[in-house]
Amino acid sequence: MGLMGTRFLLFAALCAVCTADSQPGSNVEGSQLAQRLAARRLLASSKQANNSQKASQNATVIVVGAGVAGLAAAKRLSDQGISVIVLEGRNRTGGRMYTVPTSGGLFLDFGCSWIHGINGSSDGMLSSNPIWDVAVAAGAVTGSTGSPADLVARALQGEVDLTNATKLAEEFEGNVTEAEAAAPSGSDKSLGALKDDFIAKDPSLEQNTSLRLAFDATVYAYFENDQAANAANISGYFGATDEHFYGPEVVFKNGYQQISDYLARGLDIRLGTNVTEIAYDDDGVTVSTADGSNLTASYVIVTVPLGVLKKNAISFSPPLPTWKQQAINSVGWGLMDKAYFVFDSAFWPDDSYFIIRVSPAVGEWVLWVNLHKVFGSPVIACLNTGSAAERLQKLSDAEVFAEGLAVLREMYGNATVPEPRESLRTNWGLDPFAWGAYSFPAVNQGDHAFNDLSFPVAERVLWAGEATSPPFFGYTHGALLSGRREAERLIFEYGLVPAYAGSGNAATVSGGRPPSA
Repeated sequence: MGLMGTRFLLFAALCAVCTADSQPGSNVEGSQLAQRLAARRLLASSKQANNSQKASQNATVIVVGAGVAGLAAAKRLSDQGISVIVLEGRNRTGGRMYTVPTSGGLFLDFGCSWIHGINGSSDGMLSSNPIWDVAVAAGAVTGSTGSPADLVARALQGEVDLTNATKLAEEFEGNVTEAEAAAPSGSDKSLGALKDDFIAKDPSLEQNTSLRLAFDATVYAYFENDQAANAANISGYFGATDEHFYGPEVVFKNGYQQISDYLARGLDIRLGTNVTEIAYDDDGVTVSTADGSNLTASYVIVTVPLGVLKKNAISFSPPLPTWKQQAINSVGWGLMDKAYFVFDSAFWPDDSYFIIRVSPAVGEWVLWVNLHKVFGSPVIACLNTGSAAERLQKLSDAEVFAEGLAVLREMYGNATVPEPRESLRTNWGLDPFAWGAYSFPAVNQGDHAFNDLSFPVAERVLWAGEATSPPFFGYTHGALLSGRREAERLIFEYGLVPAYAGSGNAATVSGGRPPSA
């Protein structure tokens, strides 16, 4: 669906090579690339002895963060016999993959919830979604949500016809794509400004209040909710995507955390170990933790959420280069929080997985999901994002649940909606190990910022996580692929496995150093 609900672009890391001496956006001729790969083979060969674990080191590689990216990196390295330690500040694995059981025995995903397409990628480079592959290997029970475009809207106890609003939203999406193509290089404009331009050119949206409200709700559900940010903060020129995974979107009956549990098997994971500083030089890295411990290794892979980096929760010695700091500061960091309402039985119809609330309260309690449609669980949930989520995080649980219940009664009628058996909420914006939900393309961040987040520093400090997945940002499969990417960088480029040393592995490894490094 492009911008309308999914941001599916295939990893640049899976289709291009950018060597350690190349720059983002540069064009490297084939002969130059061959020369650089040959030089890297020689360099890797000469460093093989130094790349193995030294007697004084705790491990060859330290991975910071036991989310999907960190676990994927550690598993790939461990499978190759490389000594790796995973440090995790929480007392559990999974990071933003977090499943919470209810008192009635249901499993609710507080973080990532969906596999966005289980079949091959649209450019043919991947035969299936890698998260789906792990789900199959883990024996996870899943169910299809149906088409993301299959929406039902409600307002004031009645169903709303979204036909015209959806057509206008699709026209708006086309206008965004055209505006991006026509924009001067280096320029940007917010999605909100582009929306204002579109409305100004369509008298029906100015004159027809009901159509305007339905249009606003549809644009929010498809664009703003998807990016976990308000339109005024989202780039209108760098958010459009084309690639995706085919097939149904699926959810997990017993929770997404089955994926992280499976990836974590057999790994050396130190829970409750909060990393506070990373020092690096030509000889390796020293990772310091909140309890005063120091661990050493040849390399470190940093996989913490972008929100943690923005808070400077981990210090670096020497300080990170300017280009890396600029990337951390410029890429958008979104907020999405969920409110779950568990009832004794479902009072809402099962005609759609997604339900949109149309009301003058634009951006407030708009997108709801019907969990009963997939597994028969009497659960309905709302996904609040951006400024709405920021407002709600300041309220008590009771206040949030009261608001949500009032909205449900507005949509379905007071007599229809009973008191819930149980209510649960997330609060990712106040979580010190996340400080938000996931990344999005911010206005004026530039078209290389996501790439810059992925580039190694000093060939010692490597980076993974969904925000380093250009342009698979914001998705679990992006996090998984980024972890594998950095593991394979160490295996193929840095020579940690002698049989593959210096091979380059152009299919999976990307890297580089921006001009200012």
